[in-house]
Amino acid sequence: MRRDLISYSLKFPTLLLFCCLVLSGCGKSDKEDGLSFSFQVKVLNLQGKDITPACEVEEIRLYFFDENDKLFDKQILDESSITQEFLHAYVYEGVNRTTIVAWGNTAGNKAVSLVEPEMGAPLSDLYLQLTFASHPIYSSPMIYYGKQTITAGKLSPIVIEMKLLLGDLKVGFYADAGEGENYTCQVSGLYDRINNDGEPDGEAFNCTLPLHYSSGKWESEKVYLPSGQIKVDLYQDDELIRSMSEDTDTGRPFMIETGHETIIVFP
Repeated sequence: MRRDLISYSLKFPTLLLFCCLVLSGCGKSDKEDGLSFSFQVKVLNLQGKDITPACEVEEIRLYFFDENDKLFDKQILDESSITQEFLHAYVYEGVNRTTIVAWGNTAGNKAVSLVEPEMGAPLSDLYLQLTFASHPIYSSPMIYYGKQTITAGKLSPIVIEMKLLLGDLKVGFYADAGEGENYTCQVSGLYDRINNDGEPDGEAFNCTLPLHYSSGKWESEKVYLPSGQIKVDLYQDDELIRSMSEDTDTGRPFMIETGHETIIVFP
């Protein structure tokens, strides 16, 4: 297998909800030439506006899987590849389809650990392990993800949309502060990894958040969590005093949504 490519490292804006890799070109369907394509990195804001020159994400890691979902290549894109808008060309002999999984801002991130498979390992071996099962994350790790499959003979432009994987949550309730009182909340419905489809997976865990009193209200600090439906239990010392899993006004389940803030206030 031969590959011809240009490799760089990459930064994205910390306030973006979406960014994308825009790939164009086509793969040739004959076995001699295999698969060839090119792409250019683009960063978009929520409105779809290209803000590539203002990127602040540190890097993107690309993983290439063949038609049997086996890893055959991996690359890192850096700052120069996005700010200078290089066109990256890839040629893979003997490959007629590739699935590309892209992760952004995972290197050196204390909130996550990217589990990388060995060459030849299956797609299912690539996932993101979350570390906040034991240590809540109070500042946004701004993790991005994207996935796209490219086949030989595909002529239309190809887009890998990179999206945030985490949302944020604050919990509070109104009550006077009594001497020696201690309140915490426990968030359940969470999972400790993100799979190669960008979805929560793995083992279930609970996240315990301390509440602090200020101006007639007890509240937690903002914490960053994976998406999904949650339940929140309120404790005074070690005694459960209230539980909520849906909005009392609308009946809608409480959800952590990627790129959005969820605020839950106990009545």
